Amino acid sequence: VVAGLLVTSALAVAFTMFIANSAGTPAVLGSMMYFGPFTHLPGLFIGSCIGLLWGPEFLGAPISATARRTIDGVGVFALLSLIVLFLYPFNEPTPMLAASFPVSALLTGLVILVITHPRSRVQGLFTKPVMMWLGTRSYSLYLWHWPLIVLVPFITGTAISGWTGILVLLGACACATLSFHLIENPLRYAPVFTTSPRALRNVALAAVAGSIVVVIPAIAGMYRAENSAQVASART
Repeated sequence: VVAGLLVTSALAVAFTMFIANSAGTPAVLGSMMYFGPFTHLPGLFIGSCIGLLWGPEFLGAPISATARRTIDGVGVFALLSLIVLFLYPFNEPTPMLAASFPVSALLTGLVILVITHPRSRVQGLFTKPVMMWLGTRSYSLYLWHWPLIVLVPFITGTAISGWTGILVLLGACACATLSFHLIENPLRYAPVFTTSPRALRNVALAAVAGSIVVVIPAIAGMYRAENSAQVASART
């Protein structure tokens, strides 16, 4: 699994760099990075591979102290590398920034492999009550943080910084908690989904169809923006 993730991530980095170098202007590159599929597909693929192939339940046998230190070392390295990438000051869209997307996906995959290994000591950090609370609401936080980041400066007329950022973070946690208990869990455990495989299949098909309806126009718009930028550049 690890070898496959490394090979896949290396190919993803090379492909992402190629796409980024052909993007043209920084504005088009920024749009491609955040809204295009090329920078996000590696993360989806790596996550799918881990979900399908990784079976920590089969790894309960005792391992040597060296192997355990290696597992923990990989986890610490991947976690610290993610923190460095998060804090690194990328001032503008560059091919290196585009390549950081699949690299981050690989590092995240390694962290998941380590903390789900039954012999890992790093997993103790992620089983603390605070981390468990954040983990169960992580998707809700993911959905809520961006609307608040966009709306708060629009409403206040100032950029997010300092105490404003803390308030946005607390607001995202509050919204995530409410939606987790009032929307997410009720839908997840609704009898119609837990007792009717056909209903669950219909919802899945509708989600796929909706994604296609959204993604195809987005990709078309991205390339239209690229062509417009190239035409404008040629005229100047």
